[in-house]
Amino acid sequence: IYDFKYGYGYVEVKNNAQLAFYATALRNFIRANGKELDYVRTCIYQPRNGGYREAKITSKRLDKWEAHFMKAGKLIRSAGEYTEGGYILAKIFMT
Repeated sequence: IYDFKYGYGYVEVKNNAQLAFYATALRNFIRANGKELDYVRTCIYQPRNGGYREAKITSKRLDKWEAHFMKAGKLIRSAGEYTEGGYILAKIFMT
């Protein structure tokens, strides 16, 4: 998975929730087609700050990310209004 970032602020590729979300979706698509992935390689290209960098997310780590995403979705739905979503997600990832 490649992600192009053009801003000046440095974006870390390791433990990046956005890339992990994309990787989880990709893995679920691959699984739905009867195959399995051992890992997903994620890459950020940021020409204004750091250039190219990459990380590997193992399937085991994706299981943990997916659990976080599912928990976040359930909490957001149970909150009634989406306005608290960012706070809820931050709270989940801090625990």
